[in-house]
Amino acid sequence: MSYTYYMDAVMTARLPAAMARRLRERARQLGTSPSALIRAMLDRELGPTRDDASALALTRRWVGAVRSAKVPAGRDAREALAGWNPDRRG
Repeated sequence: MSYTYYMDAVMTARLPAAMARRLRERARQLGTSPSALIRAMLDRELGPTRDDASALALTRRWVGAVRSAKVPAGRDAREALAGWNPDRRG
């Protein structure tokens, strides 16, 4: 697990001694620092932000393949697909 963070803020959290001990033990097991472990847990709990979205997630609307005899190949495909909505059979 590798995260790149630009530290914009500092936060202090008071933990019970037993929890702090478990945190240090778990960080040592994972070969990371307690701070990095807390950042990873917060990241997992809070979910991704728009800034964290992958290139695919940001371009999903324009990425894909169309297999249809109704859609011409090449430059004409853009015009043929202009009103297309993806199938959401889920």
